Amino acid sequence: MPILNLDKLKQKKAECSAAIVTAMKEQDESKLDAALDGYSQFIGEAVQAEIMAAGNGAVDTVVLASRGVRQLTQAETDFYTKFIEAAKASDPKQAVKNVNEAIPVTVIDTVVEDIRKAHPLLDRINFRNTSLYTKYIYNKTSKHAAVWGKVTSAITNELEGNIDYFDVELKKLTAFMYIPKDMLDLGPAWVDRFVRELLSEFIALSVESAVVDGDGNDKYIGMTRNVSDTASVVGGVYPRKTAVKLSKLSPAVLGGILAEIAKNIDGTARPVVNPIFVVNPFDYFRKVMPATTVLGMDGTYRNDVLPYPMQIIQSAAIEEGNAVIGLPERYFAGIGMSKDGKIEYSDEYKFLEDNRTYAAKFTGNGRPLDNNAFVLCDVSELAAAALEVVVVDKSGKANGIPELDDPAGDENPSGE
Repeated sequence: MPILNLDKLKQKKAECSAAIVTAMKEQDESKLDAALDGYSQFIGEAVQAEIMAAGNGAVDTVVLASRGVRQLTQAETDFYTKFIEAAKASDPKQAVKNVNEAIPVTVIDTVVEDIRKAHPLLDRINFRNTSLYTKYIYNKTSKHAAVWGKVTSAITNELEGNIDYFDVELKKLTAFMYIPKDMLDLGPAWVDRFVRELLSEFIALSVESAVVDGDGNDKYIGMTRNVSDTASVVGGVYPRKTAVKLSKLSPAVLGGILAEIAKNIDGTARPVVNPIFVVNPFDYFRKVMPATTVLGMDGTYRNDVLPYPMQIIQSAAIEEGNAVIGLPERYFAGIGMSKDGKIEYSDEYKFLEDNRTYAAKFTGNGRPLDNNAFVLCDVSELAAAALEVVVVDKSGKANGIPELDDPAGDENPSGE
């Protein structure tokens, strides 16, 4: 029975994901097709290895669950059974077109769950399956829309002015899937495993790129963008915020940034609890990690030590030299199936003869819920210097600091 090398799988997945992100940033369709095809091959090989490791024909639900194979609902089983039959037909394009059943909402629920488990940034924001939504209503100031005492017209107008909404079906996303023919022979549960893996990674990478830096034109509005009422929006494109220079991670500097985040758009205060610090992986290892790593009293290093508690998240979606600090709960991102919700046969180029190309169309929308929720930072000149730590031994003496009665270390011990 083969043994899965999890480290190699993780490395290969990271390489495939990086290729997809690069292709999306460069808006190169041929590179994106090749990256998606490579990722499909990788997932197909991984799933085949999992089947061998689990044992052909294994029916133990615990074993299957450990391999990412779910116990399907009846609706999900029926959907995948009809899709498999159509995909194996002599004329798959017409047969798939005749499958009028939509992907069950429960499948998309699981895809969103899978994404949140694997992507820390999307786990922290308000990320939802919006297949059954049309609009998202939110509080622009994050203040409670309730009052004690008599409700006057002035208070009513103030509360109404705090509420806003946007269309969660406004943006379109098409996910292409290259499904090997032999994958169809594995049955509904394994096809579900394969399809969810493909959809999860493609959606996650597309959404994360838009969540961080989407310009709002046919995509989400990113954390880096100015969404104030005075922002100059041209052709649907929201301008980037002016970056705040972050040359050191001192209490005063970070405190100044967090004070801006603590301000509602109407000038009132709000709490800032467990914010996020999103940074490019290259910048993390070259700048942020050295600046936030200290040597503890036990002789071991401690990473991500900051003056104020916040989660540092590495994301390839943010450009080198930039970073974002903000309140993740003040970003809404929704993704859901389009109205018909069907998997369609695609005429896109097939890179392998044994692959057939399918497409699943999604709708969604995402944006910061107020302009103060996120601050764009310039970390290009962030000092790569660890915090200085004084280690105190059990006697109370600070190592490296001369004692008061040491003439070499204190020229005037009397204090005169």
